[in-house]
Amino acid sequence: MDNGLDKFSTLAVLGAGAAVIGVFLIIAANSIVTNAESDQTITMDEFNDKIDVAADMWLWGEIAIGAGVFLIALAVINRESGELRRMRERLEKDFYRKCPSCGAWNTKFVPNCSTCGILLPSLSEFQKVNSVPSAFKEGP
Repeated sequence: MDNGLDKFSTLAVLGAGAAVIGVFLIIAANSIVTNAESDQTITMDEFNDKIDVAADMWLWGEIAIGAGVFLIALAVINRESGELRRMRERLEKDFYRKCPSCGAWNTKFVPNCSTCGILLPSLSEFQKVNSVPSAFKEGP
């Protein structure tokens, strides 16, 4: 398991946990309000106290759900950026080479640099790999 997947898993689990806690807080707040409304034996001050507690629980539940959604989104963004980085590295390795003179990136298959025009080293000198990308190579 690579480091990016560990970060993804940790952030996603934390986000899901926070969202679940938020849902439970909101359910508990609804339960407090329902019980307070149906209880005929409490005073108005006790009723108001229960409603205040339920309102606070509802607010913290919304905050927890929002934090959970944020953490899950952050996990997805982090994972996607890692995937894009790996795809870019693979493209660079399989299809591009850097000009030794100016540093511009050129496809492996052009003889001269598209920026400065110097003759690029031959593919065999540049890398000791087949010019066919590994994704398209046939198995044994």
